[in-house]
Amino acid sequence: VYFGVKSPADTSTGQTNGQEWVSLSKNSGKLLLSFAGQADSDLNISLFSSSGALLYREKIPASNNHIEISVAHLPAGVFLCSVSTGLRNKIFKWIH
Repeated sequence: VYFGVKSPADTSTGQTNGQEWVSLSKNSGKLLLSFAGQADSDLNISLFSSSGALLYREKIPASNNHIEISVAHLPAGVFLCSVSTGLRNKIFKWIH
């Protein structure tokens, strides 16, 4: 499973230049977040259940380009992952 989002500048022009600022994949009970280049500020990562309950929250330094979050302990269901920086925000939805 792979999700991504174009940077705001790319969205407004409709040109991607092959660059996405954040992508999410799920592998072996882990969520893997990857960032294109360095973020403009620290990253706020939050995981929510489909009912809106906060399951995980962490502030990550802007210098991190890859983050792994263990989700093996979560029951089957639909979840949301919110990733935000000073200028960008993206919410991913995935089925576990």
